[in-house]
Amino acid sequence: MKACPHCHRQNGPERKFCAECGADLQGGVDQGGVRHTPVPPGTVFEGKYEILSELGRGGMGVVYRGKDLSLERQVAIKVLPEKFNTEPEVIERFQREAKAMASLDHPNIIPVYAIGQQDNFHYFAMKYLDGETIAQTLERLRPRGEAFSPSVVQGVIVQVCKGLAHAHRQGLIHRDIKPGNIMLSETGHVTIMDFGIVKKDQNGDDENNLTKTGLVFGTPEYMAPEQAQGLAPPGPTTDLYAVGIVAYEMLTGRPPFEGGSPFSIVFKHIKNPPAPLVDRIPDLNPAFEGLVFKSLEKDPKARYQSAEAMYKAFEAFSFHAPHPSPASGAAVGAAAPLHAAPPAVPAFKLDNLNFDLSGVPLDDEDPGLSARRAAPPGVYAGGPPQAPGAPRP
Repeated sequence: MKACPHCHRQNGPERKFCAECGADLQGGVDQGGVRHTPVPPGTVFEGKYEILSELGRGGMGVVYRGKDLSLERQVAIKVLPEKFNTEPEVIERFQREAKAMASLDHPNIIPVYAIGQQDNFHYFAMKYLDGETIAQTLERLRPRGEAFSPSVVQGVIVQVCKGLAHAHRQGLIHRDIKPGNIMLSETGHVTIMDFGIVKKDQNGDDENNLTKTGLVFGTPEYMAPEQAQGLAPPGPTTDLYAVGIVAYEMLTGRPPFEGGSPFSIVFKHIKNPPAPLVDRIPDLNPAFEGLVFKSLEKDPKARYQSAEAMYKAFEAFSFHAPHPSPASGAAVGAAAPLHAAPPAVPAFKLDNLNFDLSGVPLDDEDPGLSARRAAPPGVYAGGPPQAPGAPRP
């Protein structure tokens, strides 16, 4: 077996390129880890979609800005690198992503317009989104020592959970919720993107053996403990744990668990409690911290049991209403006790796991579908304008 130097996927000895991210297994990886013959601007796919310019690259393809010639509107076109034409399972996964998104009709999930093939290129066309990914905004804010305000985090989490609630009702688990897969428009509208490693839950159809027992899919910084161990099928609470990690990172600027290798990061997810948010943000309402920490429980049964329950809890929260202090012993809404010791975790092994990190960004930018314009000041970081000296929401 050949271990991919980029995503760590185990590949057969006959492979020259990784089946997931396209990295060269013989030595050398081109820009973004994806070997891809660029589609020249002006190329028209099946007489319908014209390629205009490249937007970004990811583990499962290259995204272009394009034009729908019949409807005269901008679109985003995701193209599978043509070298994958000899990799049936990669083509199947690419098509499954398009079909999964096309089956979902929700304002917080990116819509797919068409799927097709032009010569050696498999592609699908999606709605073109203006704005930035959460990851791009965080990258702008970190050098200034800034992060998202709690009120903005609240609005984002509500919308993400509403989109996930719709996907979960259709039996689809995203498995790779992270800042780079969440687009935020200038008006504050949230769109979930990139269903490249979506999976039917245990009540739906299987993946036709595209996911094998012991093979872990996702991005280490956002993996739920049970997902990292690969011991149980992912479910709705797996996605909700990742949403909690996103909320934590939006509030502090960094995810709660980081490390020098995928194994060190997932070990922390399994065994370490996250550092208290109120230690990093002294003026944060402790009750709001409780809402976030409930989604970060090690035991899936202790988390929100549905995306609907999570968005309702966040939606009902008011930063201006009085909340019982955890020190008083009173319950804080539906949240778990703050800073409680993590539940006991069953014995685990990491040495037998094969990590499929196809969701990890393959270059310095997340492969969002935006024009990468700078966001207007204050829209994300500061939330609604406040009077001088007003308390932080």
